[in-house]
Amino acid sequence: RKTSKSSLSATVAKISEHFRFALTETFERRNFEYAIFLENDLTVSPDFLWFFRSTAWLLEEDPTLFCVSAWHDNGMRGLVSNENNLFRTDYFPGLGWMIRNDTWELLRGIWPRFPSTGWDHWLRHGSGLRPRECVVPEVPRTHHFDTRGTNVKAGSPLAKALADMVESR
Repeated sequence: RKTSKSSLSATVAKISEHFRFALTETFERRNFEYAIFLENDLTVSPDFLWFFRSTAWLLEEDPTLFCVSAWHDNGMRGLVSNENNLFRTDYFPGLGWMIRNDTWELLRGIWPRFPSTGWDHWLRHGSGLRPRECVVPEVPRTHHFDTRGTNVKAGSPLAKALADMVESR
C-alpha cells in the first residue's frame, strides 16, 4: 500500500511535534540537565544506560559536541568489533540519543513544525548546529527492529541494511 504525500507529511509533522513536546517537557517543565530519547522501534543493549552515563560528561566539557548517540550508521557485521571505541561524527545518527539542556535552548525557537522530510533530517542538515558533532560508539547500543515505520519498510534496502547491524551484547 502506497502512502499519499499529504498523509506522509501529516505523519512527519506529528512525529516532529511529539519530539518537540518531549524535549519541552524534559528541559523546560522538569528542568533536567540531560535527557535520553529512544524511539519505540528500538531494542537496547544491556549496557545502554551505562554507555550514556559514562559519556554524559563529554557534553558538558566539550562545546563542539551536541549529542551522544547509541547508534552508529556504519556498525555492520564485519566492520565493527570494539565496544570500547568512540567516534565523532558531524552527522546526527539518532536512534537512541542524549543531549543537554543547553542544546535544547539553541533548538527550541527554530524546531520545525512541518519539516519536509522529518525532524531528524532537519537536525542533520538544517538546524544550524554544524559544526557541532555527536559521539557514537563503534558497536551500536541500539538495534532497529520494526519494518512498518514511516521510513523503514519490510524488504526495502534500508530494512535489509538495518538487519545486518551489530548490537553490543
